Amino acid sequence: MGKGLLIQLICCFGTSLALKSWQIPDVGLRALVASSMDDKWIKFKTMYNKTYLDEQDELTRRLYWEDTVRFIRMHNLKFDLGEVTYSLGENEFADLAEDEFENIYMKKTTTKDHEDDEKLLYLPDNLTKKRVDWRGHGLVTPVKSEGRFPSSWIIAPLESLEGVYKKTKGGKLQSLSVQNVMDCCKNVSFREGQAADVYRYIINNGGIDGDTCYRAEAPKGKFDITQSASNLNCHYTERCKAATCTGYRTVNKDERSLADAVASVGPVAIAMDVNDRKFWFYRKGIYYSSSCSRTRLNHDMLVVGYGSIRNRREYWIIKNSWGESWGDRGYVYTARNRNNMCGIASSATYPTGKALLLQLFCCFGVSIALKSWQLPHNDLRALATSEMNAEWTRFKKTYNKTYVDVHDELKRRLYWEDTIRFIGMHNLKFERGEVTFSLGENEFADLAEDEFANLYLTETSVTELETNDDFSYLSNNPTCSHIDWRQDGLVTPVKNQGGCECSTILAVLASLEGVYKKAKGGKLRSLSAQNVVDCSNSFSRCRCLHSSVYQVYQYIAKNDGIDSEECYPAKKTTKRRCHYTKRCKAATCTGYRSVKKDERSLADAVASVGPVVIGMDVNNRAFWYYKKGIYFSPRCGKTILNHVMAAVGYGSDVNGKEYWIVKNSWGTQWGDKGYVYVARNRDNMCGIASFANYPTV
Repeated sequence: MGKGLLIQLICCFGTSLALKSWQIPDVGLRALVASSMDDKWIKFKTMYNKTYLDEQDELTRRLYWEDTVRFIRMHNLKFDLGEVTYSLGENEFADLAEDEFENIYMKKTTTKDHEDDEKLLYLPDNLTKKRVDWRGHGLVTPVKSEGRFPSSWIIAPLESLEGVYKKTKGGKLQSLSVQNVMDCCKNVSFREGQAADVYRYIINNGGIDGDTCYRAEAPKGKFDITQSASNLNCHYTERCKAATCTGYRTVNKDERSLADAVASVGPVAIAMDVNDRKFWFYRKGIYYSSSCSRTRLNHDMLVVGYGSIRNRREYWIIKNSWGESWGDRGYVYTARNRNNMCGIASSATYPTGKALLLQLFCCFGVSIALKSWQLPHNDLRALATSEMNAEWTRFKKTYNKTYVDVHDELKRRLYWEDTIRFIGMHNLKFERGEVTFSLGENEFADLAEDEFANLYLTETSVTELETNDDFSYLSNNPTCSHIDWRQDGLVTPVKNQGGCECSTILAVLASLEGVYKKAKGGKLRSLSAQNVVDCSNSFSRCRCLHSSVYQVYQYIAKNDGIDSEECYPAKKTTKRRCHYTKRCKAATCTGYRSVKKDERSLADAVASVGPVVIGMDVNNRAFWYYKKGIYFSPRCGKTILNHVMAAVGYGSDVNGKEYWIVKNSWGTQWGDKGYVYVARNRDNMCGIASFANYPTV
């Protein structure tokens, strides 16, 4: 874009170009200015106390401002015609170039805000109210201004804590210190910070000061954290502590769950994709965008309520941190129940404390996917439900459970109760036909969510096999409509990996057992996982977190065989001593093949070869307690997989719903006698076809 074209577009047509900082020429700026807007420019500078470096800087800012004013006018014409649902207005940002605004106010986008700490919230159906506005209940402090510094990720969780703490503890509503977090929360990049970082700081610190005691120095009392952004000398004091929390929860990623959380808990911190010029100059009405992302989130705010207007347009009430001159006195009303618009429900969190745990457990019977660090260290008995005593005794007897001491048992009891509530609420949805599979109690029910993930989930990338060029792309021969290799004697009994992340070894051996029997004939023999653990340098004893299928295949091929489980059984000792013997050799392989990453090719492989190794993203509490039906999840990943199993067949039910038959390694008491039926031809759900491979014999 050249100077002549700028003059033509801006001066002749009054076009808004969303100018970038590098698009203004260095000379001749005055020729681009519209003199008819002189008075309004003076008014803008006066209203927002604007001063500039020199004449050229002011002329540059004037052009950005004029471009913004035209942009606002053009949008508001559409609003007057009823073509859009909200209006725009001038604010202090009007003299910024588009890229400048992004650099100052947008944090680095993320698609994984709280996945590592996800604590799902499932609330009963009758909790949701039609309208909530916590501003009228004294749970919301005045609107803050983050200044020219991306700190919404600090302000939003603090404002959630302000309201939740007041709601659960009572007393006076206090504004918490953003500066406290900025000075004392070390090793966090301000452009990449997340709400979780703020919660963790408060948890580890044991509290946070109020902003009347720990406050940024700013002229005229304006809350502008820019004024001391470089001041990193932490001076938190216990006597000024205004609030604390014991943990935080991440709300299930849908708008119904977000509404439940706001109605039950109080203000909730959220993140959205607001990289939209229309959002930056929002004034009134219900903001809606069809082009924003639900995953790449770049700004944190606070949901303080929700409602609807007479024509049934539903909205969220959101508190921003760009000052009261922005939006509707600092707030924005965004479209609600519009398919999680701009990711409003994708990263919702709120803090927790003991009082809130009591409220959720005892009053509402809520399942919240507890983590191991979330329970208080005393008074656990107050959280247990006495009506479940008999069921707790039955559970311990069924799974031969013993615990270290009374405190440990009480803690396990609470995890178990939370799991039972989660299962019951899911199964209500199953009975209504809202989901296609049911859940059931199993031996994992007394584990915290993070404990389960550490014990049973591995880390497998779909790129892992791409170091091997020996790919197999199977022909387009007609694929059978139904295959179940269990009926053809190619599948050994379900194994139990125990508290080890060795699903990789067990899945490879399950495939080799079937493929070897199919190709060589003879007796089906169960192969020894202990042989691989003891004799391959790639694995420590059953701690196979980073093991790869390649390492298993490589060991068996180089060793020219693997012993049977009968001859080389599992052992409980921690000592690793290889005692492979050729006379016990039950199978061997020459290498492996990787299947093309689509479900048709996977079906071809299963039909032609036998059981096939697959990987899936199963970091989903519903999978861990799967019992019957066809498992389906719309939110799992397709590339970062965390559990390896064996596909032993496929088919469809009487309603035509297609499924994979997958053999797991969590024992016969898990799932449908150790198996799970996974939705098939649903766009490679959970990455089931992303990692398929089988041994060559």
